[in-house]
Amino acid sequence: MIKKTTILLCSALVIAALAGCHNKSIPISGDWVKEGTEGSERSGFCLSRGGIASSINDPETQYTQWRIRKRNLILSGKRFENHRAVEFCDTLHIVRCNDKRLVLSTDSNTVSMVHMYD
Repeated sequence: MIKKTTILLCSALVIAALAGCHNKSIPISGDWVKEGTEGSERSGFCLSRGGIASSINDPETQYTQWRIRKRNLILSGKRFENHRAVEFCDTLHIVRCNDKRLVLSTDSNTVSMVHMYD
């Protein structure tokens, strides 16, 4: 009986540990701007709770929503081209992310973002 209880307890601990690793959230909420830009040249996006996104200093892009799926940041919204609003949905691979830096890539481009603090 003790052996069976020990096995069940160990199994429960392993399952809990694996679930914790799988559900760890990427620390991505907040204001992110392109690395190396200053002042009014700073552009990027704000990722708020609840999946709400907005643009920072980019009048041609209006972000509206964001979500994470399998280490990808999916941003959607509208781009303004030739006086027309065109809806988009971009999928960006999260190469690296911590509380200070976010590196995103597509098939042809990699961009580094820095976290802006108040």
